[in-house]
Amino acid sequence: MEQTKTELHTHLMGMLSAEEFLNFLSQYLECIYWPLDEPISKASQTIPLASATMDKDVLASLRIPHGEQVDYFTLDDMYATRTELLKLAVHSTTSKLNDLLINEYQNVPPEDKKKIIHRQAEETVYNDYINHCLKELVKQGVEYVEISYSNARRILGYDINEKLKDKITCKFLLSTDRSRSIRNMKQCAKELRKTLDSGSLVGVDIMGQERPFSLEELDYNNSKSFQQKLEILFDELLQHKNTTLRIHSGEIPTSNNTLITLKMIDQIATKKGIEIPPPEIRIGHGLHFTPNEDYISLLKKFHCIVEINASSNYSLGNIKNYQDIPYNYYLENQIPIVIATDGHGLYDTTIQKEDEIARNHTTLEQYDAIIKTDKDMLGKKVR
Repeated sequence: MEQTKTELHTHLMGMLSAEEFLNFLSQYLECIYWPLDEPISKASQTIPLASATMDKDVLASLRIPHGEQVDYFTLDDMYATRTELLKLAVHSTTSKLNDLLINEYQNVPPEDKKKIIHRQAEETVYNDYINHCLKELVKQGVEYVEISYSNARRILGYDINEKLKDKITCKFLLSTDRSRSIRNMKQCAKELRKTLDSGSLVGVDIMGQERPFSLEELDYNNSKSFQQKLEILFDELLQHKNTTLRIHSGEIPTSNNTLITLKMIDQIATKKGIEIPPPEIRIGHGLHFTPNEDYISLLKKFHCIVEINASSNYSLGNIKNYQDIPYNYYLENQIPIVIATDGHGLYDTTIQKEDEIARNHTTLEQYDAIIKTDKDMLGKKVR
């Protein structure tokens, strides 16, 4: 049976499986401090990387076992743990490079030399990490991936392994938080402009812990206006033909955030006299909404694509069971959906598992429609 070959919704820190993440670290570290608290001096022990893959506590800090549920605080802790472990790998690599390059940069001030070597170490570790992530996706049959990540400099420095280039195409979405101030969103737009020009980046991912829009966010004249922030990002995205704007929305039961956002986009399109897409509008999650004609009408108007992340939403308690996922509602209303993992390693899943969940909760005709959308996206993205 045919399977999904695109991974359009994943986050860099959640991509490697727990075991492979530890195997990756073993190239840079002999052991890890544990528990991984700040400061590290509070750690009560060290654990050799060779045995960490069999340590239940370490593994439990790096993934949510498939079928289990946790709260968002636990999720944040897992992201923090993965991030801190990568920092340890960078720190170790920096020390080794300092020894190797002791005679280099003789005429460079010490502080500048320190920054140069640290940046080289970062580039080495993160490039290696991303390529390890891509190898896992290739094993899953994925041929195109868009990775959400917030560091524009690292995105610009990324270099795919030559052996992987014929097997998978990798692009990035620059992630930002909806709660950022307008001033900070303008800075994000500058980073977006620079990174879009490089070709490594294809769009922006608006994230943030979902909550109902505040009165300040809904007031266009307020300094916290969400529509103003969207306009700032649109100004950059409209400079390129094939960009993407993903909105993390409808993730938890709340007010009609997705519909409200679509209405804001509609106002922006009217104000600018433009037809959307571009950018391609994608709804990350899209689980919770009030079914009505306005919602469907705007999804269709902007040719929106809804990303379904079944396992992650179950793991975080956003749904009680997979039957709560509105596959049927979208497909019956001719709204295209794609299957994604939200970070397969963190959620202990694969594209194949997500496909299986979708097959079990749709008709054969509906599942075929999902695969057709996937094929269309692959053909559109990989040229």
